[in-house]
Amino acid sequence: MTVGVLILAAGQSERMQSDKRLLPWRNTTLVEHAIELCNQTGLESIVALSDLDVDDAISARLSKAKTKLLRVPNAREGMGATIANSINHLPAHWSGLLIHLCDMPLVTASTLKSMAVALQKHRIVIPSYVEKWGNPRGFDRSLWPDLAKLGGDVGAKALIKQNLDQVFVCETTNSGVLTDLDDRTTYEFWYRIDQENDQ
Repeated sequence: MTVGVLILAAGQSERMQSDKRLLPWRNTTLVEHAIELCNQTGLESIVALSDLDVDDAISARLSKAKTKLLRVPNAREGMGATIANSINHLPAHWSGLLIHLCDMPLVTASTLKSMAVALQKHRIVIPSYVEKWGNPRGFDRSLWPDLAKLGGDVGAKALIKQNLDQVFVCETTNSGVLTDLDDRTTYEFWYRIDQENDQ
């Protein structure tokens, strides 16, 4: 059974005053760090970009990375639309899917590995830190038709709520599952902390 990772990177984020995906992180960028994280775990990955001209440059930049690129129509509508328009293009040999946000660089390789293992036995896998659910989220292939029905900027919360009895909560010591670098202030804070810890 093969579990793959869909890296959501179709949004530039106006709140960052620049393209969030290309912001520095360690020796690379946020989106390239997400790809490297998957490679460290041995998990195959696909990066979802929008099909707009604005993403041509980032697509060219990532063309030699050890990943596959997917240009998604209607990505501007939001996360739900991006997921829905990606599902039918995922590899046939993937039995499970981890949906990972490229602006969550504090998620660790061990977290992804643990989730991938759990997803071979459970239909939905969600990481938790101090009893708070975080991201990425994992879904068995049997739920992909439901993911393909998502739309707009609404993620899979309703699908998870409908299938609570199928959820496996993967406890972790990785607080990064709760940390989304969603604005400039948050990014700069965690970038500084990460740099200090790396010294």
